[in-house]
Amino acid sequence: MSTTRHPSDAHPYAWVDAAPFRAHLLHVSTIAGLPWQVVALSAGVSISTATSLVRGRNGRRLRRLPRHAAHLLLAVTPQNVTALSHTWVGGGRTRQRLAELARRGHDPHELAVHMGVPKEVTTALLAGANGPVTTAWAYGVLAAHELIDKSALGAAGRDRGVSARPAAVASAA
Repeated sequence: MSTTRHPSDAHPYAWVDAAPFRAHLLHVSTIAGLPWQVVALSAGVSISTATSLVRGRNGRRLRRLPRHAAHLLLAVTPQNVTALSHTWVGGGRTRQRLAELARRGHDPHELAVHMGVPKEVTTALLAGANGPVTTAWAYGVLAAHELIDKSALGAAGRDRGVSARPAAVASAA
């Protein structure tokens, strides 16, 4: 079975030590008061790469990280992540994602609260509210949705560490 490789993976410097970037991701998350999954998505790093970075793979801590994902994480600051809680986007896609989680048998309130989205917001969205949500809430619901997708897919879908999600959240939340 063939796996798709990022073009820079063949270069010996395409990988960097993961530890400082793990620490940076968790530090920014703590300072901003938002889940690390939200921070990762806002940086453009995929949920699977961020999860491997923070939690490891197969019980082993991730030792190296693709350089392009490291650059994306390094660009994130507590200030620009905190700003996500003060910028608003349309709530349509966020509402659709919550409804899909519910249809799949998951408790969208529990998942959303775990991702930093207030229960009142999920209740209003599930009831059909069409108002705006903060970018942080949109990323939180997206993170919950992607985590469920990844667990449903198992190891079948492997990515290269970069997510196309930031633009998708901003334009179609």
